Amino acid sequence: MGHPGRARLASVGVICGCLALLGCAAEPDQVGATLGAQWQLPDVGVVPEAPWAKVGCVPGRPAPGQLACVGGVAITRADFDRVRPAYAAHIANRAIVEALVRAEVLAGEAKRQGLWSAWLVTSYKRALVRRFLTHEFEEKYQAKDVRPADIDRTWLRGSIRIRYAHEKAWWVTDAQLICCSGDWHKCEIDDAAKACITRLQPTAYELYGKLMMDPPDSPDHMCARVLALKADYPLVTCDHLNYFYDETKPYKEQGDFDLMQESYVVGISKLTVGVIGEPIRTPYGWHIVRLNKIDPQKNGAVTDPEVRDEIAHGILTGVRTRDVQLRAIGLLRANNVAIFYDNLDKGLVGVQSN
Repeated sequence: MGHPGRARLASVGVICGCLALLGCAAEPDQVGATLGAQWQLPDVGVVPEAPWAKVGCVPGRPAPGQLACVGGVAITRADFDRVRPAYAAHIANRAIVEALVRAEVLAGEAKRQGLWSAWLVTSYKRALVRRFLTHEFEEKYQAKDVRPADIDRTWLRGSIRIRYAHEKAWWVTDAQLICCSGDWHKCEIDDAAKACITRLQPTAYELYGKLMMDPPDSPDHMCARVLALKADYPLVTCDHLNYFYDETKPYKEQGDFDLMQESYVVGISKLTVGVIGEPIRTPYGWHIVRLNKIDPQKNGAVTDPEVRDEIAHGILTGVRTRDVQLRAIGLLRANNVAIFYDNLDKGLVGVQSN
C-alpha cells in the first residue's frame, strides 16, 4: 500500500500488451456480443461529453462509491466489481483501477480526435478505445515510423546481429554418445568422463559402421536410423544443430557466438555436404555427424537499408505496445489523474482529473 494521504500517479504496469482490459484483438462489432454485462451503456446524454459513460462526477468532489473522476466521467465501485472477476487473483486491485482509468482516458482522447460516431452509442467504451488504438497504433504507426534509435538498440543484441553478420553457417545432424555435459573445459579434465569416452570408442565405431551400411540420405532419415538402432545402443541420441565457423581462419580467431568446441568444428569442416564422417571425439563424448548444408557468410551492417527495414518490421509490435503505454502515461499526466491507493481497500478512492 502507498503512504497515507499521498497521491500517486497511476502507472502502466500489470496490464500488458495493448492494455488487456481493452480487448485489442476484438473488432468493435464483436465487443457487444461478448461483453454485454460488463459494459452496459446508459441512455445517451447522461454524461453529454462522454456518451459511453454511465455516471458523471465533479473533479475534486468524489461521491460515495466513485473510485475515479476522469474528465467528468466517474469510475465507480460497480465498474470495479464487474471487471474484477475477469482478472487473476494475483492482479492487484490498484492495477485494475489503473486499467479502468486508462481506458477512460483513451476513450476521451479518441473522442477528441473525432473517432466517436453515433453507432457507438449502442456499443461499448471498449469499442471506442479499440478504434483509437487501431487509428493511432496500427494504421498510422508502420515499420517506416519505427525510430532509428530503436533499430540501433536492437542491433546491439547479439541474437539479432548474428542474423545479418556471421561466418558460414554449418547445419549438421549429430548421433551422440555423451559422457559429460556443461562446460567443455570441465569435461576435459573430468576423469570419469574421460574413462567413459575411452570405453565407448568401440561402440561409436560400431554404430558408425551400421549407419554406413545404408547411409542416410536426409537429416530426418539419419535420426530415424539412430532411433531404430537405439535398442542395441541405448546411450545414443540424435539432434539437428547449426553453428557459425570459418574454416579458413584459426580457431582462436573465430567469433564467440554459437561457436562449437574445436575438435568438433575442425572434424566437420573436412566433410562434404551430404556425407557422414567417422566418429569425432570431444570432451563431451563421441559424435557421428552428417553435414547437411553450409550457408554462406553474411556481412550485413546496421546501416544497410534492407537490414534496418527487416529489423523495423520485426520489432514493430513491441514498440507499438511500448508506445501505447507511454501514450497512456502521457494522457494520465496531462489530465492530472491521481489515485489515492490507501483508500482502495476501504471501497472508496478519491481520484481527480482536471
